[in-house]
Amino acid sequence: MSKRSVLVNLAMLVPALALCAAVLSTVSCGGGLFPQVTATATASSSPTPGTGEFGYVTDFNSGKVVMLTRNVTSGAITRGKAVDAGAKEGPKGLALAFDNNFLYVANNGDDNVYGYSIQSDGVPTELPTPSFSDGSGSGPEQLAINPSSNLLWVTNGGNGSITSYTINTSSGELSNKLTLTGLSSPFGVIVDPSGNFLYVADHGAGTVNSYAINTSTGELSPLSSVSNGVSGGTPVKLALDPTGSFLYVDDQNTGAMSSIGVSSGVLSTAVVFAPSQSGTGPIGLAIAELTSGDFLLAAYQASSLNNIGSYPISPAGTLLTPNLSSFNVQAPTGIVVDPQDANAYTANQNDGTVAQWTLTGSCGATVCFVGSIQTESGSSTSGPFDIILTH
Repeated sequence: MSKRSVLVNLAMLVPALALCAAVLSTVSCGGGLFPQVTATATASSSPTPGTGEFGYVTDFNSGKVVMLTRNVTSGAITRGKAVDAGAKEGPKGLALAFDNNFLYVANNGDDNVYGYSIQSDGVPTELPTPSFSDGSGSGPEQLAINPSSNLLWVTNGGNGSITSYTINTSSGELSNKLTLTGLSSPFGVIVDPSGNFLYVADHGAGTVNSYAINTSTGELSPLSSVSNGVSGGTPVKLALDPTGSFLYVDDQNTGAMSSIGVSSGVLSTAVVFAPSQSGTGPIGLAIAELTSGDFLLAAYQASSLNNIGSYPISPAGTLLTPNLSSFNVQAPTGIVVDPQDANAYTANQNDGTVAQWTLTGSCGATVCFVGSIQTESGSSTSGPFDIILTH
């Protein structure tokens, strides 16, 4: 298969936090649900993989988006500047333009999408229009941007809709909002590498839907809708083979993973890999292309696991028996693999950290824990939700 650089999408502190380094430290295991609210659930393929020098994390509880700096040789991360991203208990999904000049964050708490320009040093700066209303009660969840970086889509769990926006590629401003209604609780969203098709996981309906994209306006035309293959399914995130041949989706309640064939945007019947242990609570997904083969990585948020599952992908696109990571963190939610396919990173809701995992297999598992940093200095309650790396 071709080189992958999956951003999850997968899978963002203290106001006016200055740039500072954070030392990697071991964390203890714990539990969590999706989504977490400790104070009172895409990833697009880059056509030209870069170094992944910078990362961004949404801090759900604190209402921030946090910059990370990454050593592209060792994979080590340090915490950088944090900026406001709307209401507390709100920031979830995020997306980067493919030339890394604009960043967008969905705030589920105040129904806005926040936009930032990205400087050469990776620091996010609010756009002249800092936020764009997605509609009262919309409940924005996840974001996706097409490879041309002129269109953005938002899944809205609050009113069962998908909104599309035109991106001004010079200023980053959003305009020309269009709304597609009739869904239940859409969550995961991803654009295929050609930019012609959009795929959405409808968490409430138990389906995965595909749409043809008007590449000028972002308007969506329904193509197909299939069950995720699980009775009473609760699909969450999506990961896509960059060739556009296979789509992967996880089921929150059962822990099942499904592979779905794709042909010209039309979805085939899901092939389900049922786990030996139910209730694993997978949320974030990412694909890694390793020398030993291709793997689907799943962030297991349930307290019984709190780790990463690595599913080998067969040549036919189906999933094989996974192995589990070498360490437990607390409620991993977002997950991303670097462009070098050397490291994965998880946003861990219940301990306020981002963890680094090596993909060398040195610990006897595919994914091996390296260490973690807090997204908010001295706090374990920032609630990191999703994470992305620059292309």
